Amino acid sequence: MFNIKQQLFNKDNLKKGLLVLVAFAVVFTIFQDFLHSNFNKYNFHFSESLLFKSFWLLFLPILLLQFKFLAIYLHQLQKRKAVVIFLAVALPTLLHIILFPIIVWGLSGLFFDHSYRIQDTLGYTLAEDLYKYVFVYGLAALVFIYRQSQHQTTTLPTVFLQKIVINTGRNYVTVPVAAILFIDTSAPYIAIHTLQKTYLHTETLKSISEKLDPQQFIRVHKSTLVNISEVLSYKSRLNGDYDLTLSNEEMVRLSRNYAPAFKKLIHLTQ
Repeated sequence: MFNIKQQLFNKDNLKKGLLVLVAFAVVFTIFQDFLHSNFNKYNFHFSESLLFKSFWLLFLPILLLQFKFLAIYLHQLQKRKAVVIFLAVALPTLLHIILFPIIVWGLSGLFFDHSYRIQDTLGYTLAEDLYKYVFVYGLAALVFIYRQSQHQTTTLPTVFLQKIVINTGRNYVTVPVAAILFIDTSAPYIAIHTLQKTYLHTETLKSISEKLDPQQFIRVHKSTLVNISEVLSYKSRLNGDYDLTLSNEEMVRLSRNYAPAFKKLIHLTQ
């Protein structure tokens, strides 16, 4: 359930959702103007209605700026929650109030036979739209903060395996993960190699790899995982592949497909 919610609130989906809502608001409010003109018996001018409904279009970029502001100052919420929320609502509202008259003045000057004065449009938007700005930016701030708090409480730290319990047929053996040199497939099992012994374990390589720390165990071949701390050196085969020398002097092949990730990790751990 959390993964689904996280996908809904990721950056790309958020932009698409805002774009759809803004487009719907523009179309709906223009239709309202049309109905209002018919009911009150005056001429409906689509271009003029569209011009003054352009304030909805400003919500998309300003909301994204608001979310960036909240993301930057989210750590201040515990100490200065009221101040951060006030600024997160007041600043976008003020920016919207300033930009809308300028946009109307500029567009009307370009596409109309007259231009609407900035001071007139400013008075109009304060009288007609101010509550919309406060409501939208206030609601957006609260939703953003709520989503972040849900993310922090739902996301638990990943706990990786520290030991593997292996059924040897007669008894169970506990193998510390730190003692593993490498793991490879030995169908229908996987073979867990330690300095003392190799154990067969009834699990897939993919399954065991998801339980191990990716900063410690890395895939070096489609059928092999290696403990990065047990790698002494690696040498090119001159065909894109490499030979890894482990701490027990055993050689393991590094496939060219996995070489970039391996090199990046081994340089980070040195």
